[in-house]
Amino acid sequence: ILNGSVVSDTGEPFDFRSQQLQVGVRAGSPDSPGLGPGMASSRVGDDWSFTLRNINEPVLIRAQAPQGWAMKGVFINGQDITDTPTEFPSGQTVSGMQVVLTKKITSLTGMVTDAKGNPVLDATVIAFPANDKLWTFQSRFIKAARPDQEGKYRITALPGPGDYLVVAMQGLEDGQAGDPEFLTSIKALATSLELGEGESKSVDVKLSAPR
Repeated sequence: ILNGSVVSDTGEPFDFRSQQLQVGVRAGSPDSPGLGPGMASSRVGDDWSFTLRNINEPVLIRAQAPQGWAMKGVFINGQDITDTPTEFPSGQTVSGMQVVLTKKITSLTGMVTDAKGNPVLDATVIAFPANDKLWTFQSRFIKAARPDQEGKYRITALPGPGDYLVVAMQGLEDGQAGDPEFLTSIKALATSLELGEGESKSVDVKLSAPR
């Protein structure tokens, strides 16, 4: 059993009801046997507390925050476990977890164009960290988006501050955007950018052909 609470990074009260928030767990690795039914998520109580049960393998803790908020970090007794798959002792109760939410949400927008500068609608834009140590299973540092009918893309809630790469490709398979081998192969094609905490940035991207 894992007990914790949800707080804001500034200490300000939340402008939404606790019932709109859900805290859950994600498998910590692709080799995971999968999380059993009836576990792995919890509604948040009126006092912003939650309880997770039946965690039998290393997991990542994630919060599904309402619009306007994003998860900033997960701490247990002051230790940052946000992106570290963590195992909790079976049959024991662990307390002292804090899930921190923030209103400082990053935003990355721009146009996707071809070599002639025409908008491209059929593409996938991938934003991923320059640091390949963050190319982990279900990494929150990797996000993908499709352009709209005008060729504009929008990616929000990348953790900041950080150095990122952004690239537009066609013909991606499911899950390919998070594959470290694939990201290694396209790294040289990507545009580099720095994204500050809560920063909104516009970066236009030319369509790249895979090597």
